[in-house]
Amino acid sequence: MKAAIQLLILVVAFSPLTFGKQYLPYAPELSSLHDTVPRSAGNITSTVFMLRSDFSSPLYDLFAIHERAIQVCDKDTKLDGCDVRLKNNYSYTTLSNKLVETLKHLCSSKIRTDFYVKIDDDLIMPQSTLDNILEKMSTTKCQVGGGIAVDYPYYWPVGQLYVFKRKMMDDICAKLPEFKVELTSEDITIGSIWNSTNTEMFCSLDVPKNHWHKSYKDHRVSIQY
Repeated sequence: MKAAIQLLILVVAFSPLTFGKQYLPYAPELSSLHDTVPRSAGNITSTVFMLRSDFSSPLYDLFAIHERAIQVCDKDTKLDGCDVRLKNNYSYTTLSNKLVETLKHLCSSKIRTDFYVKIDDDLIMPQSTLDNILEKMSTTKCQVGGGIAVDYPYYWPVGQLYVFKRKMMDDICAKLPEFKVELTSEDITIGSIWNSTNTEMFCSLDVPKNHWHKSYKDHRVSIQY
């Protein structure tokens, strides 16, 4: 018998992703990540981080991918399990500022990893899929992976999940001291930091076909919240 799981959780945050935006075509070499045999990321190192707030669900760790993420919280948050407490408090309209402070924190670390992964606290994705993304991207010239939107003068990765390599993190760290936040959407903001339309650097992943922002469905499980 097919199992059906229905989760009803009040969500007060909305993704900046809207219908009608234009995206880069899926990169053939990075296609069907959810259909491949689960792989180990091997010796690939990654920093996974999540921007949490007081409206985050207490069940954020329901899915395995979240357990390895650095939990980034506001200064005066009441949340438990925070790995990093920022110097300021933020709202949904100031997520860009929160992202910038988070990136500055990561830049201050002496440890550099091969990949940096930003995930939303309500993203539904198994660990094996993320491992597949990292393993496949490590063999390509692609520097940034995700749902890559092209409706600005620069490309930007849609916010529920984006992956970028160490080279792009180094670029961020070099630019942040002079960078001024002018936008409210954190994913568009990180695109503005890179300020590039190089199609060799940005790769659209087909992951969102099965791993949507707040839902997941396969032959046995249906999750919607």
